[in-house]
Amino acid sequence: MTRLKKMKSAKAVKEKTDYTNYFIGALVLLLLVVLYFNFFSKPVPPLVTANLEDDDPFIGPKEAKAVIVEFSDFQCPACKAAEPTVKKVLADFKDRVRLVYRDFPLDMGCNPALQRQLHPFACKAALAANCANEQGKFWAYHDVLFERQPAFSDENLKKYAADLGLVSTQFDACLDSSKHLDEIKKDLADGSSLGIQGTPTFFVNGRMLSDRTYDDFKAAIESAQ
Repeated sequence: MTRLKKMKSAKAVKEKTDYTNYFIGALVLLLLVVLYFNFFSKPVPPLVTANLEDDDPFIGPKEAKAVIVEFSDFQCPACKAAEPTVKKVLADFKDRVRLVYRDFPLDMGCNPALQRQLHPFACKAALAANCANEQGKFWAYHDVLFERQPAFSDENLKKYAADLGLVSTQFDACLDSSKHLDEIKKDLADGSSLGIQGTPTFFVNGRMLSDRTYDDFKAAIESAQ
């Protein structure tokens, strides 16, 4: 074989090797991309088409493009821990967001799905907040409950209402009669039908948040604009 033929043959072998290496590299890159999306990216939660808002208390404009629905428990430590993030979201997005609060007390006193008692005063606290709502003070009472958690008792719940200037006779009668128990059970039934098992659980425009970080709220809200 002449020297020229040898050079051409070596070049052909090198080109074939380079092509094979490029092909293998592309396959490896494709495999890495697939693995990333399968194991590291967050799946998009399904869209809930049911009426998430119901007739529960809300804060923010009715015409807001982003609607956050929170299923929560006033005696839940994780719900209290989430409050600063929720307040920051409301402050930062102001008229672009509406927050709806729905009751999901983890208390066997009103939640029949529980197998063991978790928060034994959560139902009473939810009843008290609904009684405060009758007098237009739901959100003020909501804040007090999370601030004073876990100092709940019949006496304390009534004192918190009096401290906020609510009419004590009306509030006390409302609380003692468990007047809004059916409303709380409606929230519990709706939450259970959506697969909620713990609190707090948030939906933004019908999609459940997988995490409760500020960035997760921000991304969900901005995608709704």
